[in-house]
Amino acid sequence: MNDALLDRGVAYNLNVYFWRNDQRIREQVVYLGEPSDHASTATWTITLYDDDRLRDRDGNPTATTLADAGDAYFAPDVEPDGPVRNVVVVEVVTWRM
Repeated sequence: MNDALLDRGVAYNLNVYFWRNDQRIREQVVYLGEPSDHASTATWTITLYDDDRLRDRDGNPTATTLADAGDAYFAPDVEPDGPVRNVVVVEVVTWRM
């Protein structure tokens, strides 16, 4: 995102929303400041499954699944007896610097 946005004079914040104990939680992944009045927001809803594989820094899949990660993964397992781990919303807020 740095290459695509910051190098073009566009600042951004990246947030992930997920559910824990019937409460919606916001995790700030990247915070580059307070957006301007003319900021744009895009969101994606993603279902995470227990058998999804974690990826390394280069984006390659590892042998570790979300089920294997257990409580070390940021989004808790909201359906312990089912295949769904959690449903997350990824939000990107962009604005001109």
